[in-house]
Amino acid sequence: MDRRVIRPRTHPMKTTSLIVVAGMFAFAGLAQAEEAKQKPKKGPAPEILEKYDADRDGKLSKEEKAAWIKDRPKPEKKAKKEPKPLDPAILEKYDTNKDGKLSQEEKAVWNKDKKAEKANKPKPEKKAKPNKKKSENSDAADFGE
Repeated sequence: MDRRVIRPRTHPMKTTSLIVVAGMFAFAGLAQAEEAKQKPKKGPAPEILEKYDADRDGKLSKEEKAAWIKDRPKPEKKAKKEPKPLDPAILEKYDTNKDGKLSQEEKAVWNKDKKAEKANKPKPEKKAKPNKKKSENSDAADFGE
């Protein structure tokens, strides 16, 4: 009898792939742990907790939040944009009550006149493109026949 030792076959490609995949999982886990360290804590800032957290439980209760909201500075309202000044000729023509502004009715008349003026304005003529039709014999001329 022939006594041979049976050894399991190893596949170097499978082993390499397994090592690469395990390394990827380890790297992903480390990256995720590092990201978790960098994320700021949720909740109010430490200064706010120090000032408004009366019971020192690390959270703001409804009453504590109400006190914080009452004390915090209000955001400033944005200033309204000033309308563009109208051409004095337009004001003279359409400002019928001479108050220096155009009312809704006066603006409607002005817009109606602008639309009519635009509709009556002649459109510029398009330049005709030259017609590049070849004569029947032009194919022969192209090839030197």
